[in-house]
Amino acid sequence: MHKMIEMVKALKGIGVQFDEKNLKECLHQYEIKQHARELIDLAKKKELDLSKDIVKASIAAVIINYDDLKDDLEASMFNLMKVSDPIILKTIKKTEEFKQLLYILGEAVDRRSYYSQKHSY
Repeated sequence: MHKMIEMVKALKGIGVQFDEKNLKECLHQYEIKQHARELIDLAKKKELDLSKDIVKASIAAVIINYDDLKDDLEASMFNLMKVSDPIILKTIKKTEEFKQLLYILGEAVDRRSYYSQKHSY
């Protein structure tokens, strides 16, 4: 991520202009996807069932709090799987991080990117 930020700064330094809001959103999405892939790999190594909502919700919660939990992602993920409050689970399932996780796992289709590519003029 730091390399991308440095690249953006370098491009700005030579006069390339960006839509700041769009750039921030894109960098945030990229970061979410990187963290999701890292945690999916960790879950697979621990032989967790990625089809279970509690596992996916725990991964999403760790992604949301990644900077605070990065010292022990594995323990954080396992601790979160013990929390089975349905309200918390429903709330996490509404987050962008959870949705991105579903896209990566192939359990959902991101139609926004399909339509933006198909209908861009």
